[in-house]
Amino acid sequence: MLQEKLYGLATFVTGILFGLLVMWLLGPSAPVPETQAPAPTPPPVPATVEDFNLSPVEWPALTGWTGDDHTKALATFRASCAALLKMPAGKKMDGAAFAGTVGDWQPVCELANFVGAADGAARQFFEEAFVPHAVAMGEDTSGLFTGYYVPVLPGRLQQQDGFGVPLMSRPDDLVSVNLGIFEPELSGRQIYGRVKDGKLAPYYSRADIEQGNWPGASLPLVWLEDPVEAFFLHIQGSGIIQLEDGRKLRMGFDGKNGHPYTSVGRYLIRENMLGPHEASAQGIKMWFAANPDKGPGVLRRNASYVFFHRQDSVGAIGALNVPLTARRSLAVDRRFMPLGAPLWLELDGDANQDISSRLMVAQDTGGAIKGAVRGDFYWGEGDEAGSRAGRMKQDGRYFILLPVALAESLDL
Repeated sequence: MLQEKLYGLATFVTGILFGLLVMWLLGPSAPVPETQAPAPTPPPVPATVEDFNLSPVEWPALTGWTGDDHTKALATFRASCAALLKMPAGKKMDGAAFAGTVGDWQPVCELANFVGAADGAARQFFEEAFVPHAVAMGEDTSGLFTGYYVPVLPGRLQQQDGFGVPLMSRPDDLVSVNLGIFEPELSGRQIYGRVKDGKLAPYYSRADIEQGNWPGASLPLVWLEDPVEAFFLHIQGSGIIQLEDGRKLRMGFDGKNGHPYTSVGRYLIRENMLGPHEASAQGIKMWFAANPDKGPGVLRRNASYVFFHRQDSVGAIGALNVPLTARRSLAVDRRFMPLGAPLWLELDGDANQDISSRLMVAQDTGGAIKGAVRGDFYWGEGDEAGSRAGRMKQDGRYFILLPVALAESLDL
C-alpha cells in the first residue's frame, strides 16, 4: 500500500526535514504556529492501481476524428516534443506507469518534425504513429472539463489610489519538494512549505498573507485594482498586466503556498448565497460586486495563494515549460496523464458549441485539476477567452494516444 511505502520512506531518508515531510503527508503530528492553518492534506491517489484503466480502441471510436484540424494539433504536439527531446531518454514520464519513459516518446517526436504540409499528412501521422486508448477510473470513462484563460488586467508598478492589491513574487523562504524524488508512485506530486527550526512547516495561508501575519519575505511585482480579479488571476495561474503607459507585462506562476484549493463557488452554493446555475466565473464575480462587505471573508476560505514572476515569453507557458496553444492545450492531473501526450477530447452538451470534440495536447496542470478523467481547456488570452472559459463546465471523456511501440509493450 502507498502509506506503507511512505512509512518506509521515512526510515530511508535521513535528516529530520524529510522525516517530517513524510509524516506531514500521513497527517499533521507536529505543533502548528498559531497564525497558520493546519497542515494541508495532499491530493488523494487511487486506492489501487487497478482503479485506473486504459482500453485500446480503433480510430472510428473517436467521434468526429476525421473532421478535426490535425495540422493545428500537430503544431501543438511539436511544441511538446521540443521539451521532450531535450530530456534524458531514461527519465520517467509523468502519469501512471503506462506512460513509460521519455525515450518511449522521443521517436514519435522526431518523426513529427518530418511530417509535411500536404493535406491529410498530419492525420496520417497520428494514425500511423499512435494507438488510441480510452481512459477510465474503474468502469467510469466520464469526467469534468472546465476552461481557463489568461486575463488582461489594468495595473500599476507602484501602489496608488485605486490600485492596492499586490501580485506577490515568490518568497525566499518558500520551499518546494518534488515527492517523486523519494517515491516513484508520487511522481508529479509536489508540496510547498517553509523551514522552521530545521523542520518543514506549512507555509502561511491566504489570510495570513493578505492580513500581514507573515514576515513579508516577498515583494509586490505589480498592483491591481480589484481583489476579486486578482483572486481569479491566482486561479488561472498567469495573466497580462496592462500598464498606464500602454506597456504589457506578462505574469507567470512561480509557486504557491501549498494549502489546498477550495472552490468559493461551491461554498456560495452550499451556503445558499448563489444558485447552482449562477456559479460561473461571471456569476461569482457579480455576487462579489453585490456583496463587497462579505467578499474578503469568502475569498479567504480558499487558503491557497499563488506567487508570480515576470515572463519574457510571447505567450502563456504551461507546466511542460512550452507556450500554450489556445483551444489545443489541456491542463491535466499529471499523476495520471503524462505531460506532452496527445488526448482526443469529447464533450457532452457543449456550451461553447464549436469544441464538442478535438485533438488536444496535455501541456499544463492546475491546483483544481484532480482525477484520471479531468481537464482544463485553455481558451487563450483576453475577455472573449475569459467569457468562454467562465461558462465551461461540462462532462466528457478523453482518449490518450500512445506511441505504437509503447502500446504494444503494455498488457492491455
